[in-house]
Parts: sequence; C-alpha cells; structure tokens
Amino acid sequence: MNTELPPWLVEPWQALWASERADRLHHALMITGAAGTGRRLLAERLAAALLCTRPDAQGAPCGHCAECHLLAAGSHPNRFSVQPEEGRALGIDAIRDLGDALLLSGSRGRRRIGIVHAADSMTIAAANALLKTLEEPPAGVVLILVAERPGRLPATVRSRCHRLGVRAPSAAIARAWLGAQIAEPQRAPALLDAAGGAPFAALALADGDADRSRPRVLADVVDLIRGRASPLRLAQTWFEGDGALLLRWLHGWLIDALRIQAGGAGAASADLPELARGLRALADSLSLQGLFEAADAVSTVRAEWDAPLAKRLVFEALFTRLSALAPATNART
Repeated sequence: MNTELPPWLVEPWQALWASERADRLHHALMITGAAGTGRRLLAERLAAALLCTRPDAQGAPCGHCAECHLLAAGSHPNRFSVQPEEGRALGIDAIRDLGDALLLSGSRGRRRIGIVHAADSMTIAAANALLKTLEEPPAGVVLILVAERPGRLPATVRSRCHRLGVRAPSAAIARAWLGAQIAEPQRAPALLDAAGGAPFAALALADGDADRSRPRVLADVVDLIRGRASPLRLAQTWFEGDGALLLRWLHGWLIDALRIQAGGAGAASADLPELARGLRALADSLSLQGLFEAADAVSTVRAEWDAPLAKRLVFEALFTRLSALAPATNART
C-alpha cells in the first residue's frame, strides 16, 4: 500500500490525524477544494487509517492487517461510499442506502465509514435524507463528504460538518510532483496548464494528448471568430470530445485574452510559447466588449452543462454567437 502523500496534503492530513489521536475527530467531515487537488485521496486515506488496526504515528495505514487487506480488495464490510453517475445529481435512494448500510453494518471493529463523493451534487431530497444521519449518527460512524462547491449544499448540512479545505499547490510544487509521476516529466507544465493547475487532474490527462492538442484547439477558436471555420463543424468536433474540459479551456482563454487587452499577461508561460501566441491572436480577434460577451456566453453554458441538454446543439448555438460577435474581426487576419 502506497502511504506517501503529496506535499500539499501533508498539512491537512496532520490536522485530521491530530484530531483522531486526541479523540476529537468529528463524526461528520466535509473535505472541500478544487477538483483534482486530492480531496478524494484525503478522504480515502482517512477511511483506511480509521479502519486499520496498526496505523503508524503519522496515521499511515500498515497495509498488512486484515482490515487493510479487505480495503485493498474493495470488500471491507465497514466502508461504504456513494457518488453520482457522470452528469447526474446524487439522488435520495443512494443516500438512503448509505444510511441503512451504516446503521446495519458493524461486524468488524468499532468504526464504520461512509464517504459521499461529489456531495455538492446532492438533490434537496438527498441532502434532507443525509441530514437525519448527520443529526443522529449511529455510534462509531464517521461520515466524510467531499465537495468542490460546498455553497450548493443546504446550510443545515454544512453546519453539521467540520470543514477541512484542500488548497491547490504552488506551480513549482505541482510541477515537481507531477514530473515524478509521469514518464515524460517535460510535459508537466503543459499538462498542469490543461488541467487548470490541478495536479491529479493533470495526471489523469497524461495518458492522452490533451496538453499537446490545446494550441490546435485554441487555433480553431481563433479561426471561428475570424470567419475561417464553420460553427457547425467545430460544434461537431467538440461534441465528440470532452465538452466540459473544452469549455473550461475556452473560458480560461477568454479571460486571459481580456487580461492581455488590458495590458497584462496571459496565464501561458514561457514554457508554452505556442499557446501564448494563440492567446495573443485571440485577444487581437475581438474587441474588449466582444471578449466580455464571449466569456459571459461560455460561462452561461458551463453553468448549465450538467443539465440534460442536447450538447451538440448547445455548441452550435454558442459558436454561432461567438462567430457573430465582431463583424469587423474578419478583416483582422
């Protein structure tokens, strides 16, 4: 069992384990932070440490006891987790099943652990069902909620949880850590840029070519705005890709272009010259007002992306709007 934590998770872990050793660990925890920063790892590490019979002084699970073997096999009877299907909310049935499992389990040891991943995606009914367990927790139960946007949860749920925030590491720490995890360390800057600086999200992208494709994707956007690419054709291309990721890239690029027009610098560093040139081209392709309108349009689509929408039609409408934002743009080629 790999018990080493990334450096930026050491401090929040030490706070958790100090509470456990002092017998002050809250029965309900909420681990918050941006996606890809290690919230899930921290939750799973805590579950493993609480169930292990011989954790070390720093809280690292031993990896050898019967409890650790059951966890490694994914069959520990006292560890439960729920998470929504992709693009769906976490519903009441899953939360009720979790509550029942925590109430009826307990065949081994004294601790029972329930992890709610993407807790901020719960429906109101699901949150109300969870509230009952939070208010009247069975003995020995520890609930761990993992949330990116805790403000989406009802105040009644938030107020009953002890909150622990996970902050993204500095660029230098993230690059050093990611470079040690991948076969081509030189890709670390571009992968982190593609993942918005989130190390675990960047690691997940390492098996693909997202980092290498970003300049091309940005060039396609510039061509669209300059009237050299079809909105319908680009919509089909994006529909076939990771729409949420592409929208995040586009929104970030538009914000960078606004900074450039205001006399600042975009986020692309000297390590990513091709991307920096693309951002400059994007900034030159729209007026300041056009960039604001484009960023607002993309932000609206992102906010509604998890809803059951016809994604290709959404892209078509968005790209048609972007291509029409600056009639004078086509002359700026």
